[in-house]
Amino acid sequence: MSSKAFQRWQAASATSTADPAELERLREVAREAGFAAGLEQGLAAGRERVEAQQAADGERLAALLESLAAPLVNLEQELLDSLQTLALALARQVVRGELTAVPARIADLVRAGVAALPATARQITVHLHPEDVDLVRSLARRGRNDARWELLADAGVQRGGCRISTEASEVDLTLDTRLREAYDRLLEVGGA
Repeated sequence: MSSKAFQRWQAASATSTADPAELERLREVAREAGFAAGLEQGLAAGRERVEAQQAADGERLAALLESLAAPLVNLEQELLDSLQTLALALARQVVRGELTAVPARIADLVRAGVAALPATARQITVHLHPEDVDLVRSLARRGRNDARWELLADAGVQRGGCRISTEASEVDLTLDTRLREAYDRLLEVGGA
């Protein structure tokens, strides 16, 4: 064995030789740099959270508005349908009242329908509600000279309307058809 001597290692003294003012300045620079970096990270994280929250809130608001608007669209269509039904029912009542007050109106209607037929029309058949047939009988006797009129009681035709047919053509003056045409004209005028 050799007789080398071992020397024990010892840590250097913990006392600093640096200037205390310089150490304080370095600490302050490090603290400010750490604060600035932390502030920037915090602001970026906050922005991301706010943007994510705003996007989620926007989606919820859009869904809420859509759920509120859908019933209104349905309600608007239901209201329009109800108004149409009411207007047609009211018009039917007015026509019925007019027939009661002035029964000759149905005869005028038949006369106008026959006039709309081609001049060469023969074998004219007038479909009328059973209660309107007697009102029109006198008109049939005063019709076109060459034409033979046939008045046909038809329970499928409402009072106040008629359907006139010949061997080659037909004129539909039923109450429903006339009211529907009037309603369609109103919609065209209202939409224009």
